[in-house]
Amino acid sequence: MMVQDRSENTAGLDAYEFAVFEAMFKTYGNAEAAKRNRDEVARMFREGAPAQVTAEMIHETQVDHDEWVNEAPAAEA
Repeated sequence: MMVQDRSENTAGLDAYEFAVFEAMFKTYGNAEAAKRNRDEVARMFREGAPAQVTAEMIHETQVDHDEWVNEAPAAEA
């Protein structure tokens, strides 16, 4: 029973990851950030977040990160 539950959960996570990747690609034209943040995708899956919400959250976090990285050298100069 436990093995079946684990395999069902894995299949559910796989489907959720695909839905997040698809949502990011359709909305932003790129799913690389989701691929790099699989742990976060898994966490959001366990919390029951809709795939589109997860895609938006990952994209916003990536944009914030990119802005921070691009500002860091300017602040040091």
